[in-house]
Amino acid sequence: MCSEKTFSWHVLNEERSRRQVGGTRPLDTLVVVHGDEIETRKVPTSVGRAIRKDPQLRDKQFSTAQEMLECLGHVCRSCAMQSCLRLLQKRDYSTGELMSKLRTYGFDARVCSTVVEDLEKSDLVSDTRFAEVFSRTKARSGWGLGRIEYELGRRGVDTTTLEDWPHAYIDPTHELDRALSVAERKRVRPPNEYAKLVRFLMGRGFAQGVAMKAAHHVLDQN
Repeated sequence: MCSEKTFSWHVLNEERSRRQVGGTRPLDTLVVVHGDEIETRKVPTSVGRAIRKDPQLRDKQFSTAQEMLECLGHVCRSCAMQSCLRLLQKRDYSTGELMSKLRTYGFDARVCSTVVEDLEKSDLVSDTRFAEVFSRTKARSGWGLGRIEYELGRRGVDTTTLEDWPHAYIDPTHELDRALSVAERKRVRPPNEYAKLVRFLMGRGFAQGVAMKAAHHVLDQN
């Protein structure tokens, strides 16, 4: 009597030196064997490495495809979590940034969402905290409110969802003072010094009215 076929897998290590289209990293190939049937699927390199290095995973036999997929899902979530924790050791990240990072590593959307949600629940990631630190840091470096909002949006933080934005993060009543501080350090050469200075300040994220007032004040002082 023939024994029931089991599922097994092994990982093919792919070339690391080139990036794929869209900035994603090269992926490993997971080869799934079920009797005479062979199936391949792409997995993040960290997942492939985890399977190759752990004998219990590398040599594991599965009785069903569902059992294999559940094990693979567990490995993917564990590797994605470790990737996030390594990133967070270097600096704070928004949830959107972490999601984007994980996608470039090759993790699917469900794994990304699950891992980032777990990090939020543990308070290891907070868009509110990220926005607070980011806003204050950039305001001190001479960014206007407009640019701060734009850059937060690029990082996946919707300022309309932040409670008491922007007052709880930076004081918008000091926007002109910040613009003056930036303008005083900027050297502009003739001709059209006023227009050049206004364009520069608006490029830093200050509103047109604020930029015009600051430019007039600085140029009048000179």
